[in-house]
Amino acid sequence: MLRFALNDGLEETATHPGLPALDYLRDEAGLTGVKYACREGDCGSCVILLGHAAGDTIRYRVVTSCLLPVGALHGHHVVTIEGLNSHALGPIQNAFADEGASQCGFCTPGFVVAFTGHLLEANRWDESDAIEAIAGNICRCTGYASIRRSLGRVLDQLRKNVDPKEA
Repeated sequence: MLRFALNDGLEETATHPGLPALDYLRDEAGLTGVKYACREGDCGSCVILLGHAAGDTIRYRVVTSCLLPVGALHGHHVVTIEGLNSHALGPIQNAFADEGASQCGFCTPGFVVAFTGHLLEANRWDESDAIEAIAGNICRCTGYASIRRSLGRVLDQLRKNVDPKEA
C-alpha cells in the first residue's frame, strides 16, 4: 500500500508502484492540471513538487511526473497545480495572466509549478536564477518574453516585501 500526502489531503493506493506518477495523478486522482505531453521528461508539462522531510521542515524539488514511478511518492508530499490554487489565482498565476504569458494554457501549470518550486528553495530573488529554474519547460505558442516579464513582476514584488532568507 502506497501512502503519501497529495496537495491538502492524504492518498492511499494499491496501484502498481511502477506506474508513472503522471498516469496516477491524472487518471486515478483526477488532477488534470498535470499534463500528458512528451513522456520523456523534456517539456515540463507534467512537473509536480515533491516534498520530503528535512529535519523540522519540508524541502521541495520540481520533478517530472512522467518519469517518476508512483512508488517514489510513498511517504512524500506531492503538490500539483491544483494544490497551488485555492479559490483564486495566486501571485504567479496573476502575473502570468497580467503579462499575457498564457495563450493556449497547456504549458502554464508546469511553468507555475516550476517557478513556485524555485521560490520555495531560493536564497535570493534573482531573475537569472528564476529563468534557469524554468528552463526545462517548453512553451509552444506564447513565446518567452511574456513569461520572463511574469517572473520579473513576481520577483519585484518579493524583493520589496520578503527577505528570501526569512521565507
